[in-house]
Amino acid sequence: MRKVNLDDFIYDSGQKQSETKAARKFGEKTAKEASYLKPPIDVFSLIENKYGIKIRKISLNDDISAIVDLEQNEIIINEDKPYYHTRFTAAHELGHILLKHKDRKWKEYSSHISDSNPNKPIEEEANAFASGLLMPEYLLKKLASKQTTPNELAKLFEVSQEAMWYSINNYRLLNRFI
Repeated sequence: MRKVNLDDFIYDSGQKQSETKAARKFGEKTAKEASYLKPPIDVFSLIENKYGIKIRKISLNDDISAIVDLEQNEIIINEDKPYYHTRFTAAHELGHILLKHKDRKWKEYSSHISDSNPNKPIEEEANAFASGLLMPEYLLKKLASKQTTPNELAKLFEVSQEAMWYSINNYRLLNRFI
């Protein structure tokens, strides 16, 4: 298996907050470079074939969605979670890997983390990456119209309704449904 190239994502170490916009754009770029022309993005195939990271699905404790084991070059997904959840989780974990979260020290870069949630910035970035990968703007804009509903788009992209509404809002596409 091929090891992951972590050199693609550029972030500004002087930034004092999470870089969700850059992470989302990087997720979109990842989908586009994989030549996805229509939804859904096959995130499991992308992870295994492009990045050489094995996906393993097993039962885990209910409060655990996934475990990343870079020593074994694998992402372990909780198979007991709903399908849409496992897709988003896989994309989220790929985001952590590609965004170099293992190497970044957030206490140096963020002024809005708290002791109760010290990982909030990296979790926000991984979520933004996953959203950009699974619901890239170039596909969502093409399909968002008055002839479809956000819930229909959620099914088409194989994401939760909540994730779809977040992306519609983020891309300022709500007016396309009115």
